[in-house]
Amino acid sequence: MGFEPTGYLATEVFTAPPQRLQLLLIEGAIRYLHKTKALWEQGKIEKGYEFLAQARAIIAEILGGLRKDILPEVTRRVAAVYTFLYTRLVEARARQDIQKLDEIIRVLEIERETWSEVCRRLAEESSSQIDSLAVVESSQELPTSSPQLCSWKDDSPSDFPPETLRFVAEA
Repeated sequence: MGFEPTGYLATEVFTAPPQRLQLLLIEGAIRYLHKTKALWEQGKIEKGYEFLAQARAIIAEILGGLRKDILPEVTRRVAAVYTFLYTRLVEARARQDIQKLDEIIRVLEIERETWSEVCRRLAEESSSQIDSLAVVESSQELPTSSPQLCSWKDDSPSDFPPETLRFVAEA
């Protein structure tokens, strides 16, 4: 049986724009890494591996979702960051290295701040556009979309694989 988010989470995931989904995935990875760290500090290495695997899967999902056809140079740089993070996750697991987890968390927290700002600014722009549209005559054609700023391949959250939605929900 596949993962089916319910209630508030389902509404948030299925109605979220791509940049919000990106933010939710980053937040999920951070939560999984904090859980891993806490378990490793308690000596529960194997249980920590489970959460580390979830964080690694999220990073792999983000890497796999990058669109190389939009702003290729920026995409290359973003891919380098997430490749670095993925490599550090593998190294952290191999050595049960809490310092590497802290390093990964710091980078992801910067990513979270960045995507939070993107979400905030796009919400402001959207609100501003709605305000300016209020004065436009109803017979005029209205703009229907904003530029694609997120790295996801598709605008529709319902097209994301169920495991992506599960990462968001479980974290």
